[in-house]
This record gives sequence, structure tokens and C-alpha cells, in this order.
Amino acid sequence: MSARPAIENSDRGITLNKSLAWTILVALVSLVWWGGATITNLQGTTMDIRRLIDAEKLAADGRETRIRNLEMATSSDRSTLASVQRDVARLLTGQEETNRLLRDAIIAAGSR
Repeated sequence: MSARPAIENSDRGITLNKSLAWTILVALVSLVWWGGATITNLQGTTMDIRRLIDAEKLAADGRETRIRNLEMATSSDRSTLASVQRDVARLLTGQEETNRLLRDAIIAAGSR
């Protein structure tokens, strides 16, 4: 007894025996099922990554705002420090003038 070939070419076209047809069908269904599960998993992962990116963007915006506030505070501190330095320079100049006047007064009092 001769077994029928799995694939046969006839006047009606190419025919497959039942076991090969079922094997192909199960393989295709399994491939579609696996592909769908993989795509679903990738979509879920992509959404998780997008959420993480959005959270990082918010955190970066917050850090940028804090840095901007610190820069403004530093600028304000610098201008205050410059003002204090000018005031100290004026005080030193006034003190030098006072010292000079006191020396002159002491010298004048000592020469009488």
C-alpha cells in the first residue's frame, strides 16, 4: 500500500492531505496568537515607558524651576553684597577721614 503524498498537484490545483493542512493551520493560528500576545505586551511596555518619560519630564521641569529660582536668588544676593561692599567702602573712607582729623587735632593740641 502506497501512502499518499502530503502535497499533490492535480487538475484542480495543489492539494494538501489533511494532516499537513491541519499542521499548517495550527502553525498559523499559533503564530497569530503569539504575535498578538507579543504586540499586546509591547504596547503595555511602551505605555509604561511613556509614563516614565512623562514623569521624568515633570521632574525635569520642577528641577528647572528650582534652578531658575536659585539663580534669581543668587542674583539678588550678589546685588545685595555689592551694595554692602559699597557701604563698607564708604565707611572705611569716612573712618580714614575721621582718623586724619583726629591726628590733626591731636597734633594741633600737642603743639600749643
